[in-house]
Amino acid sequence: MIKIVLLSVSGILFLGVIGFVYYNGKVDSASPAATSFSRPSRETVVVPRNEDAAEQKPISAGSQENAIVLQGESDPPRVPILTEPSLYAPDFSLMYLDGTEKFTLSDLRGEKPVVVDFFAEHCPNCRRNLPKMESLHAKYGDQVEVILIGIDSEAATRRYFRNRPTNLPIVMTNDGVLRDYQIRFTNTKALINRDGSLLGILHGQDIQERHFLDLIAR
Repeated sequence: MIKIVLLSVSGILFLGVIGFVYYNGKVDSASPAATSFSRPSRETVVVPRNEDAAEQKPISAGSQENAIVLQGESDPPRVPILTEPSLYAPDFSLMYLDGTEKFTLSDLRGEKPVVVDFFAEHCPNCRRNLPKMESLHAKYGDQVEVILIGIDSEAATRRYFRNRPTNLPIVMTNDGVLRDYQIRFTNTKALINRDGSLLGILHGQDIQERHFLDLIAR
């Protein structure tokens, strides 16, 4: 009789333990603390929309207005060729810096192509590119004319070239020339073909030997 009672009590205790474990396991599995360790499903991954990136438009490399090339970049783009070969470079007649006479662009029409360098003495890129321009003029001067147009004040331009002489001819600009050539940046050059048509304008770019060769080849 005692054995039967003990077995019954043991059975009841065993079933109680089983029930407790089962109940406790369900509570734990439903609690937030337990679910925080579960691996997130793929549906919970949020992929950010890239609307801002889609709206950004890179600056066109062929845009005349945005043709500034950062100094130090290798091999800047070729000078943009104008789509109207009959477009002639605006003529001008400007006084030389020494005040002795005037330079007239159209006088060279039919004789030589011309590189017009709009030079500002306060522009570090203009000053840095000047020796390259002098070197190319020394090499191709019999085939290509070079003229510097000072776009700073006459006093500032005189002072600069008094301290840093050059063998290139220098004339002083006026507002009409700057407007006609739409000068927006310093270190700008106009490349003019032998027939007076405008090959292109280098906005904020250094002169390169290939620019001279392009003019000679036409």
